[in-house]
Amino acid sequence: MGPLGNSLLGQPNVSRLRRCWTGRLDRAVRAVSSYLNCVYNNDPKSIHFQPQGIILNRVDRHDLLRTIKNVPVLVIAGEEDRQCPVYVCRKMANAIAGSTFVVLAEVAHLAARERLELVNPVIEKFLDQLSSLS
Repeated sequence: MGPLGNSLLGQPNVSRLRRCWTGRLDRAVRAVSSYLNCVYNNDPKSIHFQPQGIILNRVDRHDLLRTIKNVPVLVIAGEEDRQCPVYVCRKMANAIAGSTFVVLAEVAHLAARERLELVNPVIEKFLDQLSSLS
């Protein structure tokens, strides 16, 4: 279910809609505009092959993730990510022994582009914890 509620089964959740968009429309417009500029400035062949590589040819690699040992790993998931949902990211983190898993609210697939102000502190905290261990 997305940020607006399950519109396939009825009307969107209006209070959640207001909470998601109140005061955020300008940021959303800027984010979409930035993304579209990125798409327009890339080779069309590259854009064409991205969905194939990302979605259509996705192979389960959890067996490889389980081989990662004694390496600090931070997995960041976006609460609103539909390409790689939270449960998939959680499975990835669970497959890596000792990994750190964080879910960011109101963030989709491109967390670092969408909400840098949320991503950077998470990464900084993770790195600070590593430096305090050594």
